[in-house]
Amino acid sequence: TILKRKERVIINFLIIIQEGSMNDLLNVMGKVTGTIGGADGPTAVFVAGKMGQVSIVISIVIGLLLCFLGLKIMKALVTLVGFVAGAGIGVGITQIAGLEGIINVLVIFGCAFLLAALSYFVYRLGIFITAFGIIGSITLTIIDTSINLQLLIALGVTLLLAVLAMIFMEPAVIIITALAGGFLAGTDILALAGFSEHMFISLGISILLAVLGMVVQFMMHSRKVGKKEKLYSKKVKEKDSMESEVEKARMLLDDDFDDKQDDESDDFEVIEEDLEKDE
Repeated sequence: TILKRKERVIINFLIIIQEGSMNDLLNVMGKVTGTIGGADGPTAVFVAGKMGQVSIVISIVIGLLLCFLGLKIMKALVTLVGFVAGAGIGVGITQIAGLEGIINVLVIFGCAFLLAALSYFVYRLGIFITAFGIIGSITLTIIDTSINLQLLIALGVTLLLAVLAMIFMEPAVIIITALAGGFLAGTDILALAGFSEHMFISLGISILLAVLGMVVQFMMHSRKVGKKEKLYSKKVKEKDSMESEVEKARMLLDDDFDDKQDDESDDFEVIEEDLEKDE
């Protein structure tokens, strides 16, 4: 079903950016589910159902934020993804180096904060990492991961699209976040309503949300660009006006100087005439 595909997308995305660090999260989840499972039957079902509904509502909210405000929240998103990806890299380093104890924690958090800072201050790098994660999770959902050729093709396509997203930042971010958010929110809305098995309805709602999200984001972006252009035009006009005033002042000074020179020339001619008369 579409819901299962959505879950696979999320899982694949988490695997890409933080495969090693998910083990600790799974251990915690195991303890929580074990506690729930230790309760009596009706209580366990009730608690599990409530947790499932809450997670779906949270997923819908996140999806709608991505769909309609993806470009505005992208700075925070790339920082978060950079932190998670950095933590995953740190886990890999500690496992390869065989580090333990406090050194293990320091390396993981050091890598996490470093990549988060790089993603925030080097915005294009953050865009690349985020786009690579989202697109990679989607391509892994579509292809057969047991076939190496398909994996190589998916990796190449993901890398190419991530590079394009890094080059054409704003349009690419709008399209990617609208699609991902629309897909996430659309499937979860039907799941919350109890219609998760209706694949075509879920797909239609997801596409509709994605299109609306693109329209809204492009409209907000165009307004932002329009404001910047007006501000730039105002500054240019002020600069031209200032230059014009300076030019007028310079011309007035030149005229005064010419008039003074003419007066001095006239005075000199009068003196010469007086001298000639005296002679």
